[in-house]
Amino acid sequence: MSRLPEPVGEVIRRHGLAGESMKTIASDLGVTQARVSQLRAEGIAALQAYFSTQFEGVDSPAPGTPGGRARARYVESMLGRSA
Repeated sequence: MSRLPEPVGEVIRRHGLAGESMKTIASDLGVTQARVSQLRAEGIAALQAYFSTQFEGVDSPAPGTPGGRARARYVESMLGRSA
């Protein structure tokens, strides 16, 4: 997760792992809760895309899911790092 671009990585760590509320994160980042929700969705899709290259049975994000180019860069960086 450390390779997720910021602020996506921060949102995933704080909301997904630490359980902080989206309201708190939004306030700290100076964005709306809706934007935090979007960043969370981008992070989850990026992680799903990476995991789909590593594990059978993990589907890739649906075609047309926003953030495709950023997600592809994330997966490439992770694959390069683990190779």
